[in-house]
Amino acid sequence: MPRKIALLNLCFIFMWPSACMLKKDCLTREANLDAARTQLSQQVHQLESAEHEIHRLKESHGQCMQQLDWLQSENKRLTERRGAAKKQLAGENIEDRYKELEKVNTSLSNKIKSLKIEIKKRDSIIQLQENVIRLLDDTKKTIETSLKEQIAKKMFEIETTESRLRMVIKDTILFSPGSMMINANGKKILRKIATSVKANQDQHIRVEGHTDNRPAKNSDSTNWELSATRAITVVRFLEEEAGLDSSKLSAVAYGASRPVASNDTEAGRLQNRRIELILYYLVSIH
Repeated sequence: MPRKIALLNLCFIFMWPSACMLKKDCLTREANLDAARTQLSQQVHQLESAEHEIHRLKESHGQCMQQLDWLQSENKRLTERRGAAKKQLAGENIEDRYKELEKVNTSLSNKIKSLKIEIKKRDSIIQLQENVIRLLDDTKKTIETSLKEQIAKKMFEIETTESRLRMVIKDTILFSPGSMMINANGKKILRKIATSVKANQDQHIRVEGHTDNRPAKNSDSTNWELSATRAITVVRFLEEEAGLDSSKLSAVAYGASRPVASNDTEAGRLQNRRIELILYYLVSIH
């Protein structure tokens, strides 16, 4: 009997580390699943907002079309009324009334012309917004595919907001503490992003530099100077080494003025030290 108990204890000792590792792996997978669910929920919310805006514009377009139909009917009615009045009052002095009807008719014609222009503009806006949403979604999917490993490790974030694509990269992924030189891993990530957007020449990228509220390490520069230099460094890399058009690139420095988390904890400061790439389209309606 003692030998059996000893044997059972020995088996338990050997199996215990495996059980612990399995539990840890399960917890990690659950955490990743929760993060994926949260991100999916955010994307669904953003898509619903965009669809709501398109629906609102289409309703406004429908109202304009109804108003146009009414104005055209009213114009036709007044024209017929003017003709009937001319016949009915033949031989009488109807010059003043005729001029009045002419003014009304001219006014209605101008309103119809203006309304047609407005409807055309609204049609263009709806079409442009739908195209922008589609193009940004295609770009987002391409980047997510090429950087799925970095996204899974929460080194890189990407989201669609207000008809723009926002990419967030923690500063440690691109730079060493206090450094203004992009490291090898950062260059790899930036090249993948450049490859994903290079095919569409209408896309613009604004590079934003952000820091926490602590003085820059290993540097005599202020946080403003550090964020500006890093943003410019990224822009120069995207132009000179990744091959993007310089006219589609811009750099902005925010220093510590736009934190996304509290600077009272190290975890919060880590979130605030970041580079953001904002991808957008410049459109005009004529």
